[in-house]
Amino acid sequence: MQSFAFQNSSTQFQRKLISGNQSTGTHRASIKAAAIREAVNVWQESLPGKAQETITQLIVTEWHLRGGKGLNLSGSLQNAKQNLFRWIDNPRGSEKYERYVSTLLPVIADVMPIEIARQYGLKQGMTDAELVASAVKECSEAHHAKLMGWPIEKLEKEVREAAEALLKLLPIESMAQVASGLVVLVPGLI
Repeated sequence: MQSFAFQNSSTQFQRKLISGNQSTGTHRASIKAAAIREAVNVWQESLPGKAQETITQLIVTEWHLRGGKGLNLSGSLQNAKQNLFRWIDNPRGSEKYERYVSTLLPVIADVMPIEIARQYGLKQGMTDAELVASAVKECSEAHHAKLMGWPIEKLEKEVREAAEALLKLLPIESMAQVASGLVVLVPGLI
């Protein structure tokens, strides 16, 4: 067996290597701010007329409904629009504006059309048409299971999936009322 001697003669050039995957929190925030900026631009293009006013009104209304504080979005709609779009556009790359936009992210994503929000990774979920299509599919599978005389375990699974798909059509606050109505149909179950 042979042995080799190795000598590292490159000590003068040693530096700490930083991988591209070791991004900082600010880098992530700026990427998210860029996604929001692009999504809002697409949203503006999809709206006829006074798009910025419409977008501002939706965001400000939702922000106040959620009890939002700490951002200057009160006062006139014009002032709110100027502030909001200054933060979103962020021409100087201000970290403060990126924090403001990050704070508003849940509100912006919720009032924005879901198709645009999904496209830019701001939100997950299904459109109303997709929810209806899913419910129709699950209900037809439950009908098929019953008509074909499938085992009770398979029928229960299909009916449960159909019920879940139908409940997703409702707003969250209405689900409890419908579920309590179902409990009345089957006394002693719960």
